[in-house]
Amino acid sequence: MEEKNLEEHFENVMHTARLKLTDEEKKEIIGQLKDIFNHFSEIQKMDLNEVQVKKFSEGFETREDNISKSANAEEIVSQFNAKRERYMLAPKSLE
Repeated sequence: MEEKNLEEHFENVMHTARLKLTDEEKKEIIGQLKDIFNHFSEIQKMDLNEVQVKKFSEGFETREDNISKSANAEEIVSQFNAKRERYMLAPKSLE
C-alpha cells in the first residue's frame, strides 16, 4: 500500500473510531502498519504451490463437551447494573 494511501486510510479509521492521537503516536502506528504490510507483501511473493494444506482438525485432539445445568437466568439478570426489563443496558458506543 502506498504511504499516502495508508495515511489517508488510517486518518479515516481514527475519525470513525473517534481516536485522538498525537502526531508522534500516529507516526509510530503508521510505521508499524507499514512493517506489517511489507511483511505480507513478502509472503505474497512466495511460491506456495508445493505447500500441502491440512484441514484445521487434522492433528488436533478435541475435547468432549461437559453438559451441565446453566446458571439461573434471573440471578444473572439481577446482577446487571443497568437494565430494562430483562435486557442489560450498555453505554452507547456509536451515534
